Formats: sequence, C-alpha cells, structure tokens
Amino acid sequence: MDIKVGFVPTMGALHQGHLALIKEAKKTADIVVSSIFVNPKQFDKKEDLDKYPRQEEKDIALLKQAGCDIVYIPDENDIYSNTFKNIDLDIAHLEKIYEGEKRKGHFDGVVQVLYQLFDIVKPHKVFFGQKDYQQCLVVKSIIKTYFQQIEMVTCPTIRNVDGLALSSRNQRLSEKGLERASYLNKGLNLAITLYERFVPQQALAFAKTYLENNHIEVEYIDFADADTLKSFGECKETPQNKIIIVAACIEGVRLIDNMLF
Repeated sequence: MDIKVGFVPTMGALHQGHLALIKEAKKTADIVVSSIFVNPKQFDKKEDLDKYPRQEEKDIALLKQAGCDIVYIPDENDIYSNTFKNIDLDIAHLEKIYEGEKRKGHFDGVVQVLYQLFDIVKPHKVFFGQKDYQQCLVVKSIIKTYFQQIEMVTCPTIRNVDGLALSSRNQRLSEKGLERASYLNKGLNLAITLYERFVPQQALAFAKTYLENNHIEVEYIDFADADTLKSFGECKETPQNKIIIVAACIEGVRLIDNMLF
C-alpha cells in the first residue's frame, strides 16, 4: 500500500492559518510533514529577513497539537549545499506584476526553496493558503514543470473576527496597528460592492481613498483575472473568475490580502 504524504511548508511563526493547512492535510494524507525554514532567498530586504519572527519551540508544539507527524527544520546548508544549482523556471508575467514587481527576486527565492523541499520530502500533496495568491500560481508552475506527480491543494484564507487575514507579520503590529489592519478587508469588500455600480478604476480609487483615510499606506490595489492574475486593464474581456488584490503598509509592516468574487 502506498503511504500518502501531505506536506505543509512554512517559515515558522505559525498561526491558525498554518494549522488549518495541517488539519486539511490530515484528512487525506497518511503522514503529514511540515517544514520550518526562513528562506533568505525570498527576502528582497535584509532588514525584513532580520525582523521576521522566530519561535521554533512554540511552532513545534503547535504543529504537534494540530496532528503533524513530522517536523522538518533544515538549516541553510541543508537546503543550499555546496552542490546546489539554481533551478530555472519561467513564470512569465508573474515575475513582473504585483509581488513580483515590488519584491525583486522574491519568487525566484520561492522557486528555489520549494524545489529543494519538494525533492527532499517527496510529498503526494502540498497545501498552501489562498492569502498568498500570486505565490500559489507560482507553486502551480513549479509543479507543472518539475513535479507533475504532486497534487496542490489551495485552502481558503483564515481571518480573525475583524476580517484581518492571519499572517506571521501581524505579530509585528501594535494593538492600534492591528485595529487599522482590519480595514484592509473592509476596503476589499467596498471595492467589490462598488464594482457593481462603477467602472473598475473608480471602484478601486474609492477603496484606495477609504484605506488611506484609515491610515493605511496602499502599495497597490487592483482587480485581476483569478486564473492568470492579469489586471483587468490587460484583459480584452471581463474575466469570469475575478480577484481583488492589495498590498499595504501599516506601522512599517507590509501586508497582503485578496478576495475572489
């Protein structure tokens, strides 16, 4: 009998969103593996890497409580050994838009670490959260090119009672910052509501103003085709599957969110 392995890669600083992925993996996998590795290659700024929260002992306890069977905690030499060779993957426009544009080299770092982790763990299924939507499309490209035997499962974003998407970066926000961050979700809902009444750019402009009035520094907010992540402005016809995406800073902490509609 084949033993089915489910895999949840993480960078630690776990929250209920990560644990929901573990619980989803438990439903179909015989063994659930999770990794904790803060990947230096996917940070475009060293200060962001240095500030990334680390809580290894707490993370291990949380994974155990959630039913994770194996926790893999490699060091940098395990992943990027002397024999490491950079993996080539053409992710086309995904490298040039939104997170790809704003965080130079980020997705290349994601590609390198996930290739190594998938090759080491050899999972049958991998589980990722929708919050990192553009990353999910990159993961699909990795699997299609190099690991066609792996099935990818994308799980819904987990939010707190105020609608804020759970993120390890939330730990860096003050109580006031967390309160402000809850307006991100409200801004996305506002844009979707206004989309039915105005042209897309007007709806986005209203939502951007709403967020800025609530002390949120908007880096980008846009409507896109959920299948390709091409902006509405680049689509010849209105996409059937739509998504709104946003990146913003609060107290110097950069957060992302999205909503399918």
